Amino acid sequence: MGNLMPSMGVNWDVTGSGSRANGVLEITDAALAARQRVERALEAVGPELSGVLIDVCCFLKGLEVVERERQWPVRSAKLILKTALAVLDRHYHPAPPTRRRPRIIHWKPRTTGLVSMAARTNVALEWIYFCDI
Repeated sequence: MGNLMPSMGVNWDVTGSGSRANGVLEITDAALAARQRVERALEAVGPELSGVLIDVCCFLKGLEVVERERQWPVRSAKLILKTALAVLDRHYHPAPPTRRRPRIIHWKPRTTGLVSMAARTNVALEWIYFCDI
């Protein structure tokens, strides 16, 4: 989680390749990049919901503990966490751009091959659509 939690021992999760100063710089670069990703995600979630995400996902607090610490009603942390996770999901998976519906520019009666005026009044209308792409 971007090195947000303090470590109590050796971190075996990230191993450097040893190409730059025994991999020390690569671990630092990876940690910095992870921290920036976490900060962008929390910024997208907003200050109202980011605290619950950090407590539950980073500090591994239970929902009951979060409710007790924040003096929230029972089962309210579950709803807040669900909302925060939905916003976080929208950050990582934005909706694809929607295509606009075709606009009707004009209509005209089909008159090809018709001879009489009576036949022209009973003709079906032909709709012309233009799509904005």
